Amino acid sequence: MVKSDFIQSITLVLLFIFLMGSQSCLKSKREGIPPDVIEVLNLSGVHKPQLTKFILECMQTSDSLKLDAAFFMIANLHKNYTAYYKLVDSTGNSYQINPEDYNNLKEIMNYIDSLEYKFGVLSYTADSFAIDYSRISSEFLSENLKQSFFSWKNSKLGLTYDFETYKKFILPFKVDNENIEPFREFLSNEFIGIIDSSKSFSDNIISLNNKINSLIYYDERYIRNLPVQPIQELLKNGKGNLTDINILKVKILRSLGIAATMDYTPFIADSSGWYAWTTVFSPEGQEIRLDIKNGKLENLINGRIAKVYRRTYFADSTSLFAKKNIKESTARFLGHFNYFDVSNSYFETIDYSIYHSSTNKYLYVSVFNDGDWKPVDWAPNNNGQVNFTELGKEIIYLPLDWNKDNSKSIGNPFQIKDDIIIEYSPDERYHNISLIYTAQKTPIISEKTYKLYYWDDEWKLLNSDRSNKGVILARVPIQCVLLLSENDRLYNKRIFVIENGVQVFH
Repeated sequence: MVKSDFIQSITLVLLFIFLMGSQSCLKSKREGIPPDVIEVLNLSGVHKPQLTKFILECMQTSDSLKLDAAFFMIANLHKNYTAYYKLVDSTGNSYQINPEDYNNLKEIMNYIDSLEYKFGVLSYTADSFAIDYSRISSEFLSENLKQSFFSWKNSKLGLTYDFETYKKFILPFKVDNENIEPFREFLSNEFIGIIDSSKSFSDNIISLNNKINSLIYYDERYIRNLPVQPIQELLKNGKGNLTDINILKVKILRSLGIAATMDYTPFIADSSGWYAWTTVFSPEGQEIRLDIKNGKLENLINGRIAKVYRRTYFADSTSLFAKKNIKESTARFLGHFNYFDVSNSYFETIDYSIYHSSTNKYLYVSVFNDGDWKPVDWAPNNNGQVNFTELGKEIIYLPLDWNKDNSKSIGNPFQIKDDIIIEYSPDERYHNISLIYTAQKTPIISEKTYKLYYWDDEWKLLNSDRSNKGVILARVPIQCVLLLSENDRLYNKRIFVIENGVQVFH
């Protein structure tokens, strides 16, 4: 026995020396070490010993699936990271917003308004990044593999996911760009009791969702709280934002051997903010979508969600994150992490093409959200031709030449309605209209002054007028997108068009 242990130790040392050798050695095509794993090892620098130790441990097992899973984890480490943000003004001063210091989101927005009045526009800027391979230990990787493999093979519900589904949606230790933390043993112990093997798969998923929703509720004050709350802190706090809650849900499900991930839309098309939810996969490939409330997610879909993306640990070659150079600046939610487009699995879509003289490598379509046009989809610029695919219907979009400092429109707002594309270009003709709302079901207040804008490559002021008995009479161009605001800040305001003399909001 002693002799056997000695020989095994010598073998480990020799393998370690081999893998820790020069880069020329690691570039070899030695069978058993995939090129993408070698690439990460070569990139990892001083962190290579931890990754190498993990590989060596897996090589010593007789389970080829575990080794394959280990290679999968390492091959994707360099494409996953944690970003640390600061809220900064135009002079570089940074601010911290503690949600608990305010009664509601409106108070937070008023505070931000007061700062912007003094110091210019505030924005969240990435202060630093930590790539996953730079702060992960062989022990963490080994435990994650061992525990995820056990939950996959020993499901309390007798689930039989295939190996690819396990690798993609049970094995990963991250959901978004959160900090790395162990979670499987703790969460499994906390929630395994909810699983009832006598019930159906879907009933168990709903029970888990209801339990989590009862423990953590969505608090809009946390929208401006960018750092993801650690799991135990979130469970103790009992409130968080969409990212906090859905990361927790996905990790609970994965800890129980259930395949899950987070789907999201970059920006909702008829209100402020973005939206995310948890999607669970049955072994047969069916999807169950879990909202943060007990209501149906479908209530959000039609006419409100333009695109749906699936957050992944692995890189999809069609995503902007996989295609772009890491130094290229791209729009939020679209070029910052791994995902793939699943819009077609949620609703009927349609494509849209334009021609433009822009020389930018990528162009975008946007929806109006939080007082501005926010990109929700991208397309490569092929010598002036740009093809946007799989767009949701019944939504008003604006094509953009996006720049983090100064974006500009490259076409007219358009809407896809009944498979017909309607463009909104201000006509030379005008018509008289009566306005009674500033947003859906938000009536105009009597004797209050409102500003009416129309879109023509930018927001142009038509008039500023005091309402008379809750009505504003105006003369506006035919076939244009309009916006009515009682103040200069467009936050939470909604665009609308006139159809048959009636305001139709988007």
